[in-house]
Amino acid sequence: MNDKDTLARGRALVEVVNPGMEEALEQRYGKYVPDIGKSVVDFAYGQQYSRPGLDLKSHYIKLRQ
Repeated sequence: MNDKDTLARGRALVEVVNPGMEEALEQRYGKYVPDIGKSVVDFAYGQQYSRPGLDLKSHYIKLRQ
């Protein structure tokens, strides 16, 4: 799994569960933290929430504990 794979998976998932989030993060915080939207989508949605083994709800609950 490489960075392009996780980013693509994250973008696909975020558009299902939270459409427009990457752009909203960039608009609001991008001047303070460049690429914040891309980073959040890649890590949270591409590397964590989209991992195999658990459904999305279970991933979300597990990460919030």
